[in-house]
Amino acid sequence: MNKKFAERLNELIRESGMLKKEVAHGIGINPVTLSRYIGGHQEPKADIVIALANYFGVSVEWLLGESNEKYPAERKVIDFSDKDQVVTMLLDFAAHLEKNGLPATYVDLKKVFEEYDHIQWGDRTLTDTDIRYIVKTIKGIVEGD
Repeated sequence: MNKKFAERLNELIRESGMLKKEVAHGIGINPVTLSRYIGGHQEPKADIVIALANYFGVSVEWLLGESNEKYPAERKVIDFSDKDQVVTMLLDFAAHLEKNGLPATYVDLKKVFEEYDHIQWGDRTLTDTDIRYIVKTIKGIVEGD
């Protein structure tokens, strides 16, 4: 069994603040199976490792313990606790709105967020649910709700 994989998967789930069953459903596996991976009792097939790496925006090599580079070099990362990064993302969003017009829709906002493969707030990786709340808040501000 790959102990490093189990440790890193557990770390990702803990950092995300998500429930294990949310992660399991997010990648299309049974929560019991995910628990077996986390406990080191079962090794996942390659397609599951890839799905988990993509889900959390980390490199497969890092997840398997073969590398210390957590994030693939080509991925865009934003940390919401870094004011400069947030300003850059909002400017990207403004450019998107200028190009495509108002009002902003959830889909428009989501497209901007999808450009970032890893969104973080300090030490916490933002989940899709977190992003939906942020998008909803920004949409409310833009539309005056």
